[in-house]
Amino acid sequence: MDIVNKTDIVTEFSYSSKLKLVPYPWLSHPVTLIIILICAVGNISIFALVCLSKTFRRPSNYLIANLCVASVYFISVFTFYNFRSEGILHLWEYSPTVCSTLGVIQRLCLPVVPYNIMLISLDRSKAARNPLEHTTNRTILIQIVCMWLLGLAIVLPRGMINQYDENLEGSYKCRKVSLGGSPILQTIYAVVVLTFVYLIPFYILIKEFITLRSKMKFLTLSQVEQKKRFQHRLRLMQNSCIFTAIFITCWLPQGVFQFPFDLPAEMTEKFRQYLIAPQTVSRQVALLNTCLNPILLLLLSFDVREYLASCSLV
Repeated sequence: MDIVNKTDIVTEFSYSSKLKLVPYPWLSHPVTLIIILICAVGNISIFALVCLSKTFRRPSNYLIANLCVASVYFISVFTFYNFRSEGILHLWEYSPTVCSTLGVIQRLCLPVVPYNIMLISLDRSKAARNPLEHTTNRTILIQIVCMWLLGLAIVLPRGMINQYDENLEGSYKCRKVSLGGSPILQTIYAVVVLTFVYLIPFYILIKEFITLRSKMKFLTLSQVEQKKRFQHRLRLMQNSCIFTAIFITCWLPQGVFQFPFDLPAEMTEKFRQYLIAPQTVSRQVALLNTCLNPILLLLLSFDVREYLASCSLV
């Protein structure tokens, strides 16, 4: 029999002594909502720009467009569940099907955004190391499809973990249980999520960074390229490093601090209370990253800066 406690009920937010989901109050402030709305519009605008403008319709920018979609998804889910926890939104009656579906929907963006950031970093690194090797549209589209399918495969078990319980207080009737009722399966699942969503991409990015750094150092010392061409490759290297840094600072901590909450409650209940604050901070840092994506992409994208410069001259 599953024991209902604070940590079982909480899936996305911290908890209070009354066993109710505690929202982030600052997220419901009108000023914050306006900023979030502007950020969402910025992401949508970049997506539309890539899709509608021939200037931006190139393979590397498709990953940028997909990141914007995933960012809006993350912002929407984060904001929606904050409103739900405050009791502002109550759009449906909860049932086993609703709880299972929400368990998948609310987590799908979590693997997709880190995967997308990793692929952007690898794409920029590849372009810097081998400028004559051009990524095709088909390759990028396959990467995007596989990214979403892999993310969906990883979060599907959440449908079995998020279960309906009509006896819970408040309007939210879903609670977290162990996968298949087995703490062992739940532990394995938590380790799989941490490994495949965060640790393996982290290893790949660090390995690629070391390779790229060695390559660029060799080019610098040998001076085999013209200065203008080398500056272009150097800019790509810097972009790759920035996206690697974003992954490490904004998403890796989110996965690491979420890991104890994905484990069976009986394994971690003694020290979970000490991890609520860092988990909350890491989740808000991830939200901040998705909100700042339009600004970051504006600063890093040579295409966007060139386009805006041409518009200002008209």
